[in-house]
This record gives sequence, structure tokens and C-alpha cells, in this order.
Amino acid sequence: MKKKRNATKVLWILLAAGAAGLALVIGISVGTGAIASREDAKSYEFDHSFDAVVLETVNADVQMVPAGEKAGANTFAKAWLEQPFEMDDVIAFEIEEGVLTVRETPFPPRFMAIFPQPYELKVTLFVPPEIIEENGGAS
Repeated sequence: MKKKRNATKVLWILLAAGAAGLALVIGISVGTGAIASREDAKSYEFDHSFDAVVLETVNADVQMVPAGEKAGANTFAKAWLEQPFEMDDVIAFEIEEGVLTVRETPFPPRFMAIFPQPYELKVTLFVPPEIIEENGGAS
């Protein structure tokens, strides 16, 4: 019975030491700026008209709202990365044969080599009202 208690104590001590070590590594990485929450935002205007929208996205939160005079998009992204990023490396817009394609290139799947990458990508598309109606209303 005493051996089992000692083994349990040793296990708890090892778990606590591992958690403290991990917290220290994360704290140092964030504190020194080796890894940081990076963000970027950009607005786009579309020069060509389109009649449909195709979304090729992974985690993007895409909303469609009625366009004023000109169709376009506002984008915002935030992720834990070692280096700053450019929005054009994350999202692309292409109009071909009357179809606007929104293409997302996801961030690396892991940060600090072990944790899932927590990122957000918000895209607000300013599109003709007919397209919103075809897609079931504003999203």
C-alpha cells in the first residue's frame, strides 16, 4: 500500500514539473517575441462584375453583405506565428467567367510544433444583393 502511495506521489511530482516546464517554455517564447499573436487586415475592390461566389475556405468566417457602388471585401486575420504575415498569402480573390472564387491558404497547422494553430480569419464580402438572395440571405 505504501509503494502505491509513493508511486502516485512521484507521478504527481513529475506531472507538475512537466507542466511547469511547458509553462516556462511558452512564457519565454511569448515574452521574448519568438512567437506572438500576429494580425493583418486589408480591403479589396473588385474591378470585374460577377454573378456567383464560390468559397474554397477552411476556417474563414465569411459574411456577405449588399455592395454599395463597388463590390469588394474586407479581411482580418490573426494567428500565433514567429514572423509577421501578409494577407495576400492567406486569402485570394479571383474572378473568372463571372464567378468570384475566394481561396483561403490556411496557416501552418501547429504552433510551437505541438499545439493546434488557433487562428481566425474574417472575410466580409460586399456583393450584389442578388447573390446574397441566391445564397439564402445575408450570412
